[in-house]
Amino acid sequence: MGRGIDLSNAEIQLDESKPGLIACFLEGVDGFELYTLRDKSGLKCVTEYVLDKNKFSHVCGIAYSSGECMVKKGDGLEEIFNPALFFRNDKCKFKEAKTFKFLPEGVK
Repeated sequence: MGRGIDLSNAEIQLDESKPGLIACFLEGVDGFELYTLRDKSGLKCVTEYVLDKNKFSHVCGIAYSSGECMVKKGDGLEEIFNPALFFRNDKCKFKEAKTFKFLPEGVK
């Protein structure tokens, strides 16, 4: 990892009159590592700091994914999925964004 997270373009790329979603790809992070970043991590702190700013009140959340898929094997079954973290913005000014069905509940 070691690379900074630059969300500076997000505030000008998303129309403030509509709910926005920021999607970030974390290169070099596998799914198991991504899962560990949900609690007490620098990623969580930075994300919460960004979402706390008024200029991001139109953003309903930030999603992080990695290119590494996770494989779960057992009982003649192989389950393959790409993990993601979603941090919901509780301060989003769009009330309808809180009930979007296509968004996961989010990290608390």
